[in-house]
Amino acid sequence: MSSNAAGQQDPASIKPAKGKLGIMTVGMGAVCTTLIAGVEAVRKGLAKPIGSLSQMGTIRLGKRTDNNTPLIKDFVPIADLNDTLNGATQALAEQEKKLGQLKRVEIADAKAAKQATKDEKKRQKEEEKLRKKKDQKGVPEDEDQQN
Repeated sequence: MSSNAAGQQDPASIKPAKGKLGIMTVGMGAVCTTLIAGVEAVRKGLAKPIGSLSQMGTIRLGKRTDNNTPLIKDFVPIADLNDTLNGATQALAEQEKKLGQLKRVEIADAKAAKQATKDEKKRQKEEEKLRKKKDQKGVPEDEDQQN
């Protein structure tokens, strides 16, 4: 590859795209399925790639009066739609159910721990009240332990 004086790559030395281009989307919602369905429709010749800048967009070269506006896909070496592989990830219902169960268990554990702390504080307060009553009556602690 050659470089010009500004350190930028010479456009003539950019190699064309080779191989497959993987497109991975997160989730299988409306956007993802529309993208995949649209790409498949274009591949099969059932539709035009309306809205695809890389496939239908043009770039102006030179002055407006030159009428030199090639398609971006013909000017820049990008992968052809036929060379793309579509994939998506989606949490399975079993995974979602397991995550929900784990979250419920976590919440239940937190509630139980909070309740145990409240119960312990309540028990300590009651013990303190009993101790104060016994101190006021003058009951020695040794007698309390024997009964």
